[in-house]
Amino acid sequence: MASPSTQKADKRPISFVLEDGRTGETITVPLVIRPEDLTESRPALMTAVQTFNGAFIDNFGPGLTTIQISGHTGWRGGETEDGAAAFQTLKSGVWSKWHAGQAAAVAAGQSPDVVKLIFVDALDKITAVVAPGAFVLKRNKSRPLLMMYQINMTVIDERIDAPLVDPLNLALDASPNAVVAGVKSLDASTSALGAARSRLKQFVGANFAAPLRDFMGVTDAAFGRVLAAVDGVRGVVGEQASQLVSVATDLAMVGRNAAFTYNAVANLADFSSNEVSEIASAYENAFCVLRNTFRRVREYPDYQGLYGASACSSTVGGSPLSAYLGQNPWETVMSGVRSSSLVAPDARANIEVFKAADPVLRPMSVSDMASRLATISSGVRFL
Repeated sequence: MASPSTQKADKRPISFVLEDGRTGETITVPLVIRPEDLTESRPALMTAVQTFNGAFIDNFGPGLTTIQISGHTGWRGGETEDGAAAFQTLKSGVWSKWHAGQAAAVAAGQSPDVVKLIFVDALDKITAVVAPGAFVLKRNKSRPLLMMYQINMTVIDERIDAPLVDPLNLALDASPNAVVAGVKSLDASTSALGAARSRLKQFVGANFAAPLRDFMGVTDAAFGRVLAAVDGVRGVVGEQASQLVSVATDLAMVGRNAAFTYNAVANLADFSSNEVSEIASAYENAFCVLRNTFRRVREYPDYQGLYGASACSSTVGGSPLSAYLGQNPWETVMSGVRSSSLVAPDARANIEVFKAADPVLRPMSVSDMASRLATISSGVRFL
């Protein structure tokens, strides 16, 4: 039987952290004496609707979590202050400075979110940005020496790190030079691979040189098509170019793993091993650029023509008759975006094998790689 985890206060503390983004000040208020009561409430936004045939639930997901703690700061308090002083420190850090900081941020034209109150409970594994809804002082004649508190909080965010400003990456990159540098980097990888391809026989065995040369020709065409299709300033690609980037990314991973595997199993001389490593490095750089530089924007069909007149509305100023009257509109509207590349099923299967290959733990043989590269080269075509 496993031993239970420790719940000692020094191992699982409970505290508040006030972060003021205006001044950079961070105040930590530890609860030296743990709260006597803690309640965390997670409501659901749902409504029961009664009908003649029974009832159903309108469920709109979880609501805002609330946390309520109550306790006291003791009589002796901690090592640096007594219980009364600890209570004032708790009140100042949780209530007074949070409200004052938010008001100052608004007065300065800043978002009040720059001032955050974080509740950290290592005992119950709660970490959240909270808003103090009430701070209550309680006195009782049965405990005259203790200043008791009750704090009600609403959880604003259960993630304490700053969210992404543009999580969908739709806005223009703050540094267009980064996109330009990525395009130049892909162009440099393409040039390096072209130079290596021209002298491949000098460091690659005859049984592997021909299929590798053909494959490098395919990737050269793929990378060239990508460079011609993307917007070199914003790095934005449309639906058709997005398909091309996806194929080129897969081919870059194939080239990387093939070069690394060949270097691991072919027992090459130092010069040859270095040249093959340069090929692997160029493919790896191309893979990173293709995966990270270009933002893909989906294109959606225009369905406006599907909405035609209903009843007699076309005779009183409403919509005209549908342009697709008497035909199957979906065949026209949903015809899809013309693909910029074709990958045969056999080629796709071998691409997936290379992508999943491990050059160290599960290396392929040279003859196996040669056969698979030949299948990929013959099965990938650009339109």
